[in-house]
Amino acid sequence: MSTQVIARRYARALFDLARDGVDIEPGLARLAEAAAHDEVRPYLADPELPLDAKAGLLIKLAASSGKELERFVGLLCERGKAVLLPEIHALFDQMQREAADQVTAEVVVATELDAKKKKALTESLGKMLDKKVSVTVHQDKDIIGGMVVRIGDRQIDHSVRSRLENLRRQIAA
Repeated sequence: MSTQVIARRYARALFDLARDGVDIEPGLARLAEAAAHDEVRPYLADPELPLDAKAGLLIKLAASSGKELERFVGLLCERGKAVLLPEIHALFDQMQREAADQVTAEVVVATELDAKKKKALTESLGKMLDKKVSVTVHQDKDIIGGMVVRIGDRQIDHSVRSRLENLRRQIAA
């Protein structure tokens, strides 16, 4: 079973807890940040280390994350899944945004967008998806022009580079 599927199950359980009124987000964010740290990750993946030591380290690093999250961390460590905390947090965050009809779009452009163009793009994507959209813009000169938009697992590629590659393939065929 893929780690994505496993992480989604844990994220769904936390999401259900959050919908029931348990304040999970701040503690989960701290736990995910601690688990993603380069010096902590190998420690969590080591099967030789005691489970309670791993759970204790995460709880100590997260500082007062709440009883529910402490039990959750203990369960993850017991099952050897503590390294999935960053992925679980990302999926949990995505579920919360989706529940609020909000999505995040990653946009790759060749040249930097000014505030007016970014606002127009955000509004256009919001109308297209019928949701609130927050846009993160990255610059990549390799796409030559146009843009590549990623929303979840969907990608819309309107870059000059991909159009040139398609034209090259059509001519070669």
